[in-house]
Amino acid sequence: MPRPFFSRRAHGVAVPGGAAPSSRTAASGERRFPAPGVAAERLRPQRWREPRFVAGLVLVMVSVVLGARLVGSGPAGTAVWAAAKPLAAGTTIGAADLVPVRLDGDASAYVAATAVPTGVLHRDLAAGELLPQSALALPAADRRYVTVAVQPSHAPADLGHGDRIDLWVTPADDAGSSVAVPKRALAGAVVAAVSTYEGLGSGDLAVVLDVAEADAGVVVAAVRSGAIDLVRVTASDGVR
Repeated sequence: MPRPFFSRRAHGVAVPGGAAPSSRTAASGERRFPAPGVAAERLRPQRWREPRFVAGLVLVMVSVVLGARLVGSGPAGTAVWAAAKPLAAGTTIGAADLVPVRLDGDASAYVAATAVPTGVLHRDLAAGELLPQSALALPAADRRYVTVAVQPSHAPADLGHGDRIDLWVTPADDAGSSVAVPKRALAGAVVAAVSTYEGLGSGDLAVVLDVAEADAGVVVAAVRSGAIDLVRVTASDGVR
């Protein structure tokens, strides 16, 4: 019986019968690879290491973070009240006098725009100026409201709540004609309201003035003594 013959491959494994490898030669020194299906299964990377999986995960995380920021984000700052127009000291604050604005930073010194405040200004406010808590006071017990009838041509056309005026009177002579020199009867009175009152005459204005108790008689006497003119006091004029 013939003896089996063994030949050694380059990597030291004997092959019976001395048959040479079908796809690789012993002299080449190349290694034999597993079948294609086995290699594909063995070389397949773990799913969490795949670039597409990682990119998708990153996109989901970014979307969640941005969505949370959009939902949680809102107008910055604290809502406080500001003057909607120039307001004179002595004005009783109303809803039409104020507009809400947002203030960045510390807003504790200003009136929060959670409800319309009540009170009287004890200093002037310019249009757009924030309403400080220190500028409001309770209505004084010695204040009086006096209504003055005036012709539209003897008062500013846009006279309104919160304006400050000087009241001038031109005394009438016995004949009923106003020929005397006009005199200022009251300075710096605050306008509480303006309306048209048909009972005062065709198109006449009813101007309600907020005055001190001591000045109420002065206004009444002026109205009864002659023609009335209301002159608006500007911010630069101040109270005289």
